[in-house]
Amino acid sequence: MKKYLAVCLAVVMVGFATGCGSDTKTLTCTMDQNVAMMDMKQTVNVTFKKDSVTKMEIVQDVKVSDSYASYMDEIKNSLEEEMQSYKDMGLNVTTKTDGNNIKVSMTADLTKMSDKDKESLDLLDAKGSRSDVKKAFEDAEYTCK
Repeated sequence: MKKYLAVCLAVVMVGFATGCGSDTKTLTCTMDQNVAMMDMKQTVNVTFKKDSVTKMEIVQDVKVSDSYASYMDEIKNSLEEEMQSYKDMGLNVTTKTDGNNIKVSMTADLTKMSDKDKESLDLLDAKGSRSDVKKAFEDAEYTCK
């Protein structure tokens, strides 16, 4: 999970700017993984306006095998504890469970985050283009459109 968040945040660092006029554009990247006894689908939506990344939404859907179903509450609590530091930095984080499924959603609205929070996430001085962000995700084995 930490590796996933680090990749997403690193990509935002690369893609803080884009050179496409005043229109809002979105980049959507996905990755499906089978890890241990879990199937994970990760979706990242990056919103660009003018020359900046304005918002990043990360959704991770995880289905655990039946043998781990009885641990769902513990898994959810562990994820929530891990996500607390991100909440403290201005990200909106939710965690939901439904049967053997866990859904973690994170939203970083960079237009509303303080410079201190952006600095904590290494987002303050990041530069790059939409194509650089796409390439960084694709290099991390995401599929982007």
